[in-house]
Amino acid sequence: MRFNLPTSILDDIVYVIAEDRNTRTLWGGSRSGLSLLPDTSRTDFFYNYSSRDGGNSISYSEVNSILQDQDNNMWLGLFGGGINRVDTRRRQFNLHRLEEVKCRLSTNSVRSLLQDDEGFVWLGTDAGLLRLQVGDHYSC
Repeated sequence: MRFNLPTSILDDIVYVIAEDRNTRTLWGGSRSGLSLLPDTSRTDFFYNYSSRDGGNSISYSEVNSILQDQDNNMWLGLFGGGINRVDTRRRQFNLHRLEEVKCRLSTNSVRSLLQDDEGFVWLGTDAGLLRLQVGDHYSC
């Protein structure tokens, strides 16, 4: 596979793969960003997101964990960039950077994500665990 085309996967090192149940799209997190594969019958056309894109993109390029929560939002754990939450029910990529949560992290490196049966999202970081209640407003 060629990695220098705008529609190819961003990197040959992929940390995590998940499927968005809303759109049936495969999500791949790598050291260079997020690659979305909308049509699994074609493995040569990806939509890519990187922190270099600015604006409505991910806040940091190294994506090493992905979670789809009970409300079908996609969460991205970023190594060095905290977390991002994406509402994929809309037709466009609507990103919520959750900047207010970053102040609660003692590190910006989120390595793993899990949602428990009670709806809490657990973040595994370089400095331990952090528990978030989905839907709560977070303040510093």
